[in-house]
Amino acid sequence: MVASSFELDASANGRDWGEASGRIADQTARYSEVPSSTRLQSSALAQKRDYHASVRACQKGGEWAKALGILVEMSARRLEVDTITFSIAISACSKRGEWTQALGLLAEMASSNVELDVISCSATIDSCKQSGEWVVALGLLAGMAASHVEASTITYNAAVSSCQENGEWAQAFGLLSEMVARQVALNTITYNAAISACETVVAWVEALGLLAEMVATRVELDTTTYNAVVSSCGKGGEWAKALGLFGDMVASQVAVNTITYSVAVGACASGGEWTKAFGLLDEMMASHLDVDSDAYRWAINAFSRGTSSVEVLGLVAQRTASNADSTAIAYVEAIRACRSRGDWSKALGILTEMVATQVLLDTVPFVAAIGACGKGGEWVRALGLLAFMAASHVELDTTSYATAIGACAKSSQWVHALRLLAQMSASGVALDTSSCNAAIGSCEKGGQWVAALELLAEMTARQVEPHTSTFTSAVIACANGREWGSVLGLLAEMIASQVGPDTTTYNAAITSCAHGGEWRESLGFLVTMVTSSLPLTAWTYNAAISACDKAGEWAKALGLMAQMTGGSVEANVVTYTIAVNACAQGGEWARACALVADMAPINLDPGTIVYSAAVSCSEICGKGPQALVLLADLAALHDVQLNRDVGLPSESIVSDPVSSWVAPLPQEPLRSRFWSRLRTVARGIAHRLRLFYGQLFRQW
Repeated sequence: MVASSFELDASANGRDWGEASGRIADQTARYSEVPSSTRLQSSALAQKRDYHASVRACQKGGEWAKALGILVEMSARRLEVDTITFSIAISACSKRGEWTQALGLLAEMASSNVELDVISCSATIDSCKQSGEWVVALGLLAGMAASHVEASTITYNAAVSSCQENGEWAQAFGLLSEMVARQVALNTITYNAAISACETVVAWVEALGLLAEMVATRVELDTTTYNAVVSSCGKGGEWAKALGLFGDMVASQVAVNTITYSVAVGACASGGEWTKAFGLLDEMMASHLDVDSDAYRWAINAFSRGTSSVEVLGLVAQRTASNADSTAIAYVEAIRACRSRGDWSKALGILTEMVATQVLLDTVPFVAAIGACGKGGEWVRALGLLAFMAASHVELDTTSYATAIGACAKSSQWVHALRLLAQMSASGVALDTSSCNAAIGSCEKGGQWVAALELLAEMTARQVEPHTSTFTSAVIACANGREWGSVLGLLAEMIASQVGPDTTTYNAAITSCAHGGEWRESLGFLVTMVTSSLPLTAWTYNAAISACDKAGEWAKALGLMAQMTGGSVEANVVTYTIAVNACAQGGEWARACALVADMAPINLDPGTIVYSAAVSCSEICGKGPQALVLLADLAALHDVQLNRDVGLPSESIVSDPVSSWVAPLPQEPLRSRFWSRLRTVARGIAHRLRLFYGQLFRQW
C-alpha cells in the first residue's frame, strides 16, 4: 500500500486523475479480498495517503465531483479527513467556480471539528470571487477573524479581486485599509486589483493615489499596474495624465504591450487628440505589436468627427498597407465609427473604397454599413446592400438579415421586414430572437397587431425563445389596435413562459385596458407592478388615471394622483388634465378648480383644455363665480378680451371678478349673453377634449 501511494503521488503530479482514481479503485478491490485479520493490520496512514494523493490528482484535473466522491468514500471507510485533504477538495471546487460546494466543505470542516486553516478559507474565498459572490467572500473574511484564523496576503488578494470584478471599489479600498491596520503585507497583486476596481467606476483620482502609494512603499509597478491607471485616466477624460503615465512607464523600462497602447489610444480618443492617437498607432507598428480592433476604433473615432471619408481612408491606408488583416480591421472600425454617429453616407463611402481596393470582404463590414443606413433612416439603401452581398457571394447570415430587418423596422416598413424574414427562412438561415424581435417591432410601428401575434406564434413553433422585448412589442401592437383582450392573453403567456413583463409592458397593458374601459384591470396591473418592485413612471399613472376617468371613477383617479405625488413620480400637465376632466365628469367642480390652482406653484401651465374642463364643470354645477374666475384666468393666459364677447367691463373680470359677481346682478340681456358664452365654451370643450384624448392615446 505504501509503495503504491508513491505511484498515486506521481499520477497526481502529472495531473492524471483518471489513472490515480483507477489505481485506488484496484487497491480497494484487492483490499476487500484480504482476510479481515490481515486487513486490520494494514496501515490506516497508508490508506489515507492513497486517498489524499487521489484527491490531489482530481484537484489538478479540475474534477471536483470526483474529489467530493473520494471524501464521501473516506468517511464511509471511517478514515479521518484532515485539513489538508479538505483544502485540496475545496481548491478543486474553486477551480471550477463551484462556490456553493466549497462553502459546503468548509461548513463540514467546522461541524467535524477539523481545524480551519488559511489555505482552506482562501480557496473558498477565491471560489466566491470567480462566481461574483463578493458579499459572501467578505463574509468569509470576517468569519476567519472570528475563528481566529489569520488571513494572509493571498486571502486578502482574493477578496479585493472579488470586489474589483464587481465594481465595488469602495469595498476594495476598505480591505486595503484593513490590511494596513492588521499589518498584512500589500503586494503588487493587491494594488493592481484595487486600481482595476477604480478603473471600472472611472475613479481616476483614487487610482493615481494608489499608484503614488505603491511608489512610496516601494511596491513593484508592473505592466498591469500601468495599464489599469492609464485606462482609468482615459475613461475620466484625462488624456494628458494618461500619456504622462505612458511616458513614465517607458522611462522605467516596464514592458509595454498591446493593451498599454490600446488604452493610451483610447485616452487620446476621449479627448479628441487624433494626432496623438495615430502617433501611438505608428509606435505600435514600429514595435511590431499587433494592433487590435479597439485601438483602430478609438483612433478612427477621434479623427473621423467632422472629416470626410477620404481623409479617414487616407490615414488608414498609410498605416495598414503592408498588412491585409490590419487593413480590413481598420476599415471595419471606421464603418462602425460612422454607424455610431448615424453617418450612413460616410459609411457607404468607406465600404465602396473597400470593394474598390479589393480589401478582404466578409459579412462584418456589410453588417456595419447596413446598421449605419438603418440608424440614418435609409432603409432602401440597407436593402440594396443586402442584395449586393448576395450578388457578390458574401454570406448572408442571421446577423445580416436581423440588421436589415431592424433598418426596416426603424422606418416602419413592416411589409419589407416580413418579406426579409420569409426570405431568411426560405434560404435556410436560422431565425433568432433578434431578427424576430425586429420584425415584430416593425409590426408594432405599422399597427399590424395580427401579424405581430402570428410571428410570436411562429417563434414558439420554431423553438425560438422570445424575450421580454419580444412580448412587449406584441403587447404595444395590440394596445395600439385597441385589442385589450389580446393584451391580457399575451401577459398570461409571458407569465406562463416565465418571461417577466417590465414597466413598458405593463404601461402598454394599462393603456390598452383604459381604451377598453377596463379600469379594474388597469388598477390590477398597477398593483402587480408594485408587488413586483417594478418602477412606476408618469406614463403608468397617467394611463391608470385615464382608465378611471373614462369609467367615471373620479375618486379613484384622485387617489391615484395622490399616490403618485406622494411617491417619487412627478405629476405632469397630462396628469392634471386627465384628473381635472375626471372631476368635471363627476360634477366635482371644487376639486377641479383646486387642481387647476395647484398647477401654478409647481410651474405647470394649465393650458386651454384644463381651464375649459373646469369651466364646463362649474357651469354644469351652476357655479357662475367660479366660471368667471376661470374664464378670467384663461383670458389672461391667452390674451383674449372676453369683455367684447360677454359685455362686461374689463376691470370687473381682470381686477376683481368675484366682487363684480356679488354686486347687483346685471340686466337680463347681459346674463343671457354670459351664459350663452359659457355654453359656447362648453361645446368647444367637448370638441377639444375629443381631439386631445385621441392624440394622447395615439402617442401612448
